[in-house]
Amino acid sequence: MGMTIPLPGTGDLLRRELSEEELFCLEDCRKYRQYYRMRRNFERGRCVFCNVDRDYNKIVAETKYFLAWEVPAELKRKGLRLQLLIVPKRHIRARWELTEAEWRSLRTVERRLAKRYRLAGGATVDRFGDMSLNAGTVPHWHINIYMPNRRAEVRFPLYKNPAQRKANQKRAARFAARYEAGEVPA
Repeated sequence: MGMTIPLPGTGDLLRRELSEEELFCLEDCRKYRQYYRMRRNFERGRCVFCNVDRDYNKIVAETKYFLAWEVPAELKRKGLRLQLLIVPKRHIRARWELTEAEWRSLRTVERRLAKRYRLAGGATVDRFGDMSLNAGTVPHWHINIYMPNRRAEVRFPLYKNPAQRKANQKRAARFAARYEAGEVPA
């Protein structure tokens, strides 16, 4: 990946080699639109959570230190009634990097979401550190809130088995070919 890469739709050229972690994150993109956005940000040295697309991700709670949004329908895991993300505005990789003010702000966001969505049960999963150790997609500490739809089993991965990872790599290779051919998602 250490080559001159034309950015689809811009004519701009970048010379940036993607890190092993960024390549791992791209493997987990389930939709081409997601792959495209993430790769463009990675190539520009930008974090997709530090540069949230507020048109695509409808913000449902915001404080000085945090944003929260519903995961867009095309990316929501199967079997869920609700999937939310809580993301610090400051780029950090683990929860223990939060300041006291950020901890208080996080509690405020969680309470707002609990009230707004009447969170009766489910799970919260935070992804921190090396994404290959938490099956993450965005290398920025964040919290996932999952509420099942009561019709289907829900599982969330912590570590991908080799067969699953191989399938993800094949999908990412297909997305990479489309990207490198200049395809811009609608």
